[in-house]
Amino acid sequence: MRRAAVVSLMVLGACAPVTRAPPSAELYARFALVSQPVTAAGQLTLGGRAMQCGAAKTVMDRALRDYGAAIGDFIVLNPDRLAGAPPDAQLWVYAHECGHLNGRTDEAAADCFGVRKGRDEGWLDAGGLDTVCAFVTKVAPDHLHAPGADRCAAMRRCFASSAR
Repeated sequence: MRRAAVVSLMVLGACAPVTRAPPSAELYARFALVSQPVTAAGQLTLGGRAMQCGAAKTVMDRALRDYGAAIGDFIVLNPDRLAGAPPDAQLWVYAHECGHLNGRTDEAAADCFGVRKGRDEGWLDAGGLDTVCAFVTKVAPDHLHAPGADRCAAMRRCFASSAR
């Protein structure tokens, strides 16, 4: 319980409009009691593919309550949750969080960033997008995430769009 409270305060601190900078990946990992080392930018492998989001490091946190999160200038992934997702969905989750690090603050924009990143990098084709759509339709909507069918329709439009 104490660990969850500390991590929650760190995450809230990263989102709150304060003058203090968000924690580093290393500080997050230390306070979250993460057993795996922080993964350097460009060193993460998901679904057999090396993934990169600029200079962003990645922290694997089994206690994260979601598949992924973007905090400050790094990405946090829950390896246990991701293990149950198909490879195309795993890559898309990472790319979605990368979208947040690249200024896509709302979920729809991060979804779009993720599918375009996958398309442009060659790891997401129409069949892979079907897999991602099946994945998001199983996730319950909440105050930030639209229902899966709506997310999927928007992602299909983004995938088909030539805009970068």
